[in-house]
Amino acid sequence: MISDTNKRIYAMGDVYPNFSKLPKGEYNLQLYLRHDNVQYLEKLKQLVLFIERNLEEKVCMPCFSSLNCEV
Repeated sequence: MISDTNKRIYAMGDVYPNFSKLPKGEYNLQLYLRHDNVQYLEKLKQLVLFIERNLEEKVCMPCFSSLNCEV
C-alpha cells in the first residue's frame, strides 16, 4: 500500500506488479506478508526491497576508483 503523509492511499496491490503514477511528494510504503509457518516469516526479517523508477532528468553522480573516497 502506498500512501502520502496525509494517509491518503494512492495504490494497493498484491503479488502481481502494477504501475502507479504518483505526484511529487513524500510517500509511505507498507508491505504485509502472511504465512501459516512463522519460521518462513522469520527468514524474511532482513528482506531487501527494490523499487525501480525512471528519472525525469539526468542526475550527475561522482564516481571513485577506490573505496577510500573523500567528498
